[in-house]
Amino acid sequence: ERDVYEGTLKRYRDNKNTFETAQQKAEERGRKKGMEEGRNEGMEKGREEGMEKGREEGMEKGMEKGMEKGMEKREKEIALNSIEAGLDNETISKITSLTTEEIETLRKNQ
Repeated sequence: ERDVYEGTLKRYRDNKNTFETAQQKAEERGRKKGMEEGRNEGMEKGREEGMEKGREEGMEKGMEKGMEKGMEKREKEIALNSIEAGLDNETISKITSLTTEEIETLRKNQ
């Protein structure tokens, strides 16, 4: 009887240890899978946010550059009209904020 009891107790302990080991391994696999999925999801979200921010910054810089070019073009148009009206370089410079050298170049290329 004692041998049967000890055999049963050994099988119980073996089964319990097997179950606990399997449970620990399953939890570890689940934890690793969850971390990997979370990392992938975070990277995707970060990539999307980065691209959106990059688009916004690009649009902003593009608008600024476009405005600057437009202002420069308008100043040159005003300078050319002033040259045609017979104004001197100093006066045109005060009106447009172009340098007298830039105005002289416009005069020569007119």
